[in-house]
Amino acid sequence: MKNEVTVIHTAYEDGPKAVAKVEAGPELSDMGALEYAFRATQNSTEKWAIGPFHSNGEPNSEHNPDVTVLGEKDDDDWIRSTSVGDELLYEGRRYRVDEYGFKLVTETS
Repeated sequence: MKNEVTVIHTAYEDGPKAVAKVEAGPELSDMGALEYAFRATQNSTEKWAIGPFHSNGEPNSEHNPDVTVLGEKDDDDWIRSTSVGDELLYEGRRYRVDEYGFKLVTETS
């Protein structure tokens, strides 16, 4: 069974938009998996969602092979960083990114 977190951007969008699935690995559970997914979907120095290489062939230092982008993106189109107010689905529970950590919103299963 995959240890997967679905990242849903809701804070600045017109409606919820699933942007990524993050494989957290078997060693992480609960808050560790949520924290891993949050960190993996941040634009620090480059764009996390464009894949391992930029269109010019340069390596993308933000690429994480544990992240599957939902939808097609390229260098000219980007997905913002996950922020306060966005949501993460994990093991049948929906969490909202809070100012400090994550808040359980609802059971989804």
